[in-house]
Amino acid sequence: NVRVRYLSNLISDGYAYGFDVKVNGEFVSGTQSWISASLMDTREDIAGDGHGFIPRPSDQRFKFSMFFQDYLPGLPAYQMHLTGHFITGMPFGMPRSPRFTQTARIESYKRVDIGFMRSLVSNGKNLTNWAFLDKFRECSITIEVFNILDTKNVSSYTFIADYDNNYHAIPN
Repeated sequence: NVRVRYLSNLISDGYAYGFDVKVNGEFVSGTQSWISASLMDTREDIAGDGHGFIPRPSDQRFKFSMFFQDYLPGLPAYQMHLTGHFITGMPFGMPRSPRFTQTARIESYKRVDIGFMRSLVSNGKNLTNWAFLDKFRECSITIEVFNILDTKNVSSYTFIADYDNNYHAIPN
């Protein structure tokens, strides 16, 4: 339910720059873990509006993510993984308003997920008593719980007009 409006009659100059870095590794032997961070700045200057450079709708600014995997103590067939994300909010504005006024920011996105995996077959070795798994080289079962902190993230806003025609942004 996100609507994008293109203003084809406007001429503008713009830029985008940033960088992205990711570190992969095995913080625990035999597991995958990584940390990533990104910075980005995108702006535009619409010719003739007199407002200079304003953030582009895709101006995300900062993102940090991490993934950490570990074995459960004493249970080598079981793994736990933890994923976390922090992303600064994107610009938005009231529909049909002048583009230079659409520079408010959606709240930052935050989420932490946790998952547990049980290896059933590893390197062709069946770790269970189930004979039908002998045909597999690798097999596992995973359960994940998303947003374990129950963070109420906002993806966009719906604008509602009151009796006096004042608009109010309602988070989605």
